[in-house]
Amino acid sequence: PHPELHLPLVAGSGLAGLGGARVRLVVGDTAGDPDAVEGVTDDLLAAGVAGIVAAEQAEVVAVASAYATRRGLPMVDAATSAGYLLDLGLDWYFRVTPTDRMLAEPVFALLREAAVPGRRRAVVVTGVGDGSGAPDAGGDVEPLLPDLARDARLDLVGAVRVDSAGGPTGGAA
Repeated sequence: PHPELHLPLVAGSGLAGLGGARVRLVVGDTAGDPDAVEGVTDDLLAAGVAGIVAAEQAEVVAVASAYATRRGLPMVDAATSAGYLLDLGLDWYFRVTPTDRMLAEPVFALLREAAVPGRRRAVVVTGVGDGSGAPDAGGDVEPLLPDLARDARLDLVGAVRVDSAGGPTGGAA
């Protein structure tokens, strides 16, 4: 209990609406492997969890949220911004982060404000095809670029792909 804090749910101990029930944190780790999702989720269910909070790559969250939804287990995605996860039609999937499109729109608005008539632009997209095995950080944003440029009324030449070290991975698209 923390009565000195004037916030809901902290003055007393436990959840007042549930007779003082306590929340217990149960941790599962997929190690970023989508193939580990079912086993980890089953372990969490066996531990009696009421929901899952995921802080994982989009690929893992996609598998985990589908698996959790089939079991009626709510999942809160606390880390990804991949917009396609919202299109999967999962009843028990919730997110607390903005989508890639929501993150990119203000950038294009700023580019529009600084636009010089007649100038064309290319966008640098990092993390795409860098061969590191890391998530494809630019892969979710790159398909959105033509629409974002059109909405901002900008002439976009294409995207220059660079790896995580800043080197080109194949030139402009």
